[in-house]
Amino acid sequence: MDIFTKCEKLYPCKRLQGKGIYPYFHALESRQDVEVIMEGKRRIMLGSNNYLGLTTQPEVGGLSIKAFERYGTGCSGSRFLNGTLEMHLELEAELAGFVHKEGAVVLDRLSVEPRHNQRHSRAERLCDMRPREPRQHI
Repeated sequence: MDIFTKCEKLYPCKRLQGKGIYPYFHALESRQDVEVIMEGKRRIMLGSNNYLGLTTQPEVGGLSIKAFERYGTGCSGSRFLNGTLEMHLELEAELAGFVHKEGAVVLDRLSVEPRHNQRHSRAERLCDMRPREPRQHI
């Protein structure tokens, strides 16, 4: 099939959008909270990553403003190259002390699902400082 024909073909998501039942990309008209305004209606937010409700805490907002004023809107790079900020190092030192370890590393992305052929997940190895076991090739 020609690539342009494929792109122009009506996919199921377009049909769902046309019926008003497509569940993705609905714009919020309020801040993230346990309840939000979406499409002019008050709704319970069930799809957020705001598990602890921290996004609406005044203390967190105030600290976010201070961090913005000092560091700007983001790291502009990976932690490995140019994205490590002083606050990362401070957090890592506090976390290491909390878990009574020599050090800690905070990453923004980390898979915690153990793989079928690994005894411990990557997250467990990082957090517990367990020695890596040799990989078995099948």
